[in-house]
Amino acid sequence: MKLPVRLTWILVEKAVDGAFALAIAIDRGIDAWKARKPKGLSFKDVQHQQEQIRRATRASAKTVVLPGREKP
Repeated sequence: MKLPVRLTWILVEKAVDGAFALAIAIDRGIDAWKARKPKGLSFKDVQHQQEQIRRATRASAKTVVLPGREKP
């Protein structure tokens, strides 16, 4: 069965339009899925923060308490 040329191009246009609509829907779904994912800190982030705290603590000067004068 041979379809008329005009009908063939109409079907091709509908197929391409449907494919683009599907691709857009999938892209929006992926974006929505990524937006729902928690944005917590990774293990490497926490490890880096702990290393920074350790270095800052080690580098800080020791606190010296001077004895006060005794009361008469």
